[in-house]
Amino acid sequence: SAPSSPPHPLAGRAGISRAGSFSNLEDAKPDLDFERDRNIEEKIEELYSDDARVVASAAEYLFEKSHSSNPRSEQNKIQIGRDGAILALANLLDRSDENIRYQALSALSEIAFRDSWNCNAIALCPGLLAKLAELLHPNAGETQEDAALVINNCAAFCEEAVPRIVAAPGMIEGLTGLATTGQPSTRGIAIGAINSLSRCEVRPTPLPISDVCHALSPP
Repeated sequence: SAPSSPPHPLAGRAGISRAGSFSNLEDAKPDLDFERDRNIEEKIEELYSDDARVVASAAEYLFEKSHSSNPRSEQNKIQIGRDGAILALANLLDRSDENIRYQALSALSEIAFRDSWNCNAIALCPGLLAKLAELLHPNAGETQEDAALVINNCAAFCEEAVPRIVAAPGMIEGLTGLATTGQPSTRGIAIGAINSLSRCEVRPTPLPISDVCHALSPP
């Protein structure tokens, strides 16, 4: 079998919190039972570069390695999540560069797709849900649909993450706004996220049926 995964070299960086339940999730990381991809490790390192082009390219690389078209996507998503990429990608959402935020959100949504551990890690990452809720609003830039897709995937593939998503300030209001006034593709993603979140015992305020019909209807 493959050797145990070494601690990620970025785990102790300033600004990365390991407090509370997120630390417990980190401690529960299983050893990888397949050969590690050293290129993935290098690209996670590059997420901390001062060069915007290097950062965007690294995030895009992680998206491509996680995409279902990649024959190793399942193993890659496991390694990407366990090697600290979620923490690094979360930090990128504070960048002013729209392309960096887009690439980071694309990578987060893809590593969350059908990977419940990564979904839960996203929900537990300090400040990440609040940032995603903020990015749902039009005045935050052009990445509303990408932020909604991260939330949708986390809610759809990890029921444990749902209560935390629902409790995030501004989350339900942001999704409801997108579901009723967003672009057609964005409305569908927001409605899907709200539907997945309805599994939570603390249910979000349901949309009026007229709003749901409007959100799902063609332009």
